[in-house]
Order: sequence, then structure tokens, then C-alpha cells
Amino acid sequence: MSLSRDGVWKAGVWATTVWESGVWYESPGVSVSVTRTTGVEPLGVRFDASSTTSDGTTNPIHDLHFTWDFGAGITGNWATTGNPKRYAYGPIAACVFPAGSHAVTLTVLDDTSGTRVTYNVSAGTISVTAADTFWDTTKTVVVSTAGDFTGAPSGATQVTSSDFDSVLTTHKTDNSGQVRILFRDDETFAASAGTNMNQTGPWMLGSFGGGSARPIVNVAAGVVTLDVSGTDGRITDMTFDGGSDTGVIGTRFLLGNSQTTIDGMT
Repeated sequence: MSLSRDGVWKAGVWATTVWESGVWYESPGVSVSVTRTTGVEPLGVRFDASSTTSDGTTNPIHDLHFTWDFGAGITGNWATTGNPKRYAYGPIAACVFPAGSHAVTLTVLDDTSGTRVTYNVSAGTISVTAADTFWDTTKTVVVSTAGDFTGAPSGATQVTSSDFDSVLTTHKTDNSGQVRILFRDDETFAASAGTNMNQTGPWMLGSFGGGSARPIVNVAAGVVTLDVSGTDGRITDMTFDGGSDTGVIGTRFLLGNSQTTIDGMT
């Protein structure tokens, strides 16, 4: 989706020019593109206003000030900075949305002509379906190494296994790839060969059980843990431990052009 609007919100009306301190100023051409406006939580969405133009500068993405407001449904603060998660700055931004309807606003501050003028533009409404609504029990697989399914969605397919690769290979095609696979908190799983998620989705890898620690996936040396060649995926609330691979520590993912949302993962 993309939209553009030339205008200034001044005294309750839109205008293509604004009178400030005895001078008429032209408004910038604010242009916003959005990767998607609907989907299933957690829904990652990218916003891009880098095509915005301004008569006052040849480099608007550098000289204009962009502030995104993702709506009251985005709560909490970033642990690293303490800043609210609701806001982002710059011509390009992204947000992971929970279930609900979220009205997004972009404010562009233009002071290139010597007078600050604020332009408010609607960046659209993001409509997000709850995970439990979309992935009901017929579309959910729960996995435990010890066969403990306490706290799992009632009616979900239950699998006792510690083999991360095998579980994904076996169940990724369930419900034509629109599947949610949840691994039990406080348990450890093994990825020894690597696998891929090549389904069109929406699909999700996550956790269940309400334990004190996220499920851990131990990844063997030299393994590409997950090749995400499919689309519309979510990986959330899991820990991947890549150990040490010839001096390089970490876990390898191939994400490609997949619109995969990664949220709450270490």
C-alpha cells in the first residue's frame, strides 16, 4: 500500500501552502508506503517516507524531521534506551503490532525555510488478527521433550520430541503451511542438521507453558538453523544457542525476502 498527501494541517484544515510570519511556505509532498496493513499477530510492518519531497531542500530525508506514532496499542519502553516503543524517528521505520486496530500517524517537521511548520499525515490503519483466533487448535502443534503439555492450547496436536529439525520437517506443511508450532518453555531442543520453512503461511514458531525461561534450541556447529524461503512467518519468544563455529559465535538464519517477523528472540 502507498499513499501521498500534499498539505499542511493548519488551524484545523489542510492547505497546500501555509502563512507563517508574513511569508507563504509550500508544503512538502509527503509520501508513505506500507508493506502491509492486515495480518496475524505479531505483525511486523515497515513504513517508508523516503520519497517525500520539499521545495525547501534537495535532501528532504536528511533535512526534514520525521516522527511516527504507531498508536496507543503499542506500549512499554525499549530496555536499551528507555524510549517509548510507540514512537520512531526518521524517514523509514518499522513496528511489530499486537492484535487490534492501530491508527498510525506520521508527523513531518519542516524548518528548511527558517520557520518550523508541522505536517500531520495518516499512514493508514493496521488491522491485526489475534494469534489464537487465526491458529485455532486445528492449526496448532505443541512440542515437549518430556511430554508435558500443561498450559498448551486445548485440542492442539501434541508431539513429544527434542528434535527441532524433525518437528519442523514433519509439521510445517500442516494445514497447507498455515501452522503454529509452539515449543515448551524451560526445555531444550536440538537442531543438528538444519531445516527450512518454505511455506507461504501465515506460520509461527513460538513457545507455550508460561515457564520462567524460553525454550532453547541448541544448534550444531556449521548448521544453518533455519532457511526461511517461505513468506509471512513469525519467530517469537525462543532462544537459539549457536555455540562456537570456528571462532564465530552465533546462530545462522537465511531470511530472504520473506516478511518474517522476529520478536522477543535471543
